[in-house]
Amino acid sequence: MTGFREILANRSALACLANGLLGSIWLAAAVFAPSFYANVFALSPASRGMVSTLTLAFVVGGTLIGGFLVNPIGRKRLMVISAFTAILASVLSYVVMIFVPNLWLGIGMRSIGAFLGGFVFVASPNLVVEQVPRYRGTMMSLGQGLGGIGRAVGVFVGGAALSFFGNSTIGYSATMGILGVLGLTGTLSLVLFAKDPCKNQLQTTP
Repeated sequence: MTGFREILANRSALACLANGLLGSIWLAAAVFAPSFYANVFALSPASRGMVSTLTLAFVVGGTLIGGFLVNPIGRKRLMVISAFTAILASVLSYVVMIFVPNLWLGIGMRSIGAFLGGFVFVASPNLVVEQVPRYRGTMMSLGQGLGGIGRAVGVFVGGAALSFFGNSTIGYSATMGILGVLGLTGTLSLVLFAKDPCKNQLQTTP
């Protein structure tokens, strides 16, 4: 309980947890990608599986490279920049299809978002666990719990929006736009309230 109280009294830690919740709502967008390719481009299940595998490969690549960038760039800065650009690129991969319905263009933009999203998967946990060093385990538990809730909420919100707008290119674009705004709200909370506890330590390390 002492750990919970200390975390809840830390504004920077709360901002990180809020970002974990809202960012996970955006992560739920991946659930709707296969149905998008099926409804809009009539891809077969095997082709949709290949697209998902390609996207995952870019995420893994981004994660590996992001590990080398956390300390030089900083946890918060890397998190904010990569989250913003990843969400923007991913949302555009749907919106652009309204005007230029080209499958490979959409996959390419989504792959860029996935690659940058790999940076987020590295920077976010690093930033979270360093907020309250005495209670890293409690902080991670809260982060993981809120992340699970966020993904569940994202699936519900995305499904409701898609049912309202319809299974068209415009419907998917609107749905991803809603999820993207929620995700960017979490990133904004980091910009306004979060601090990188390791920043000063790295500057003073000889």
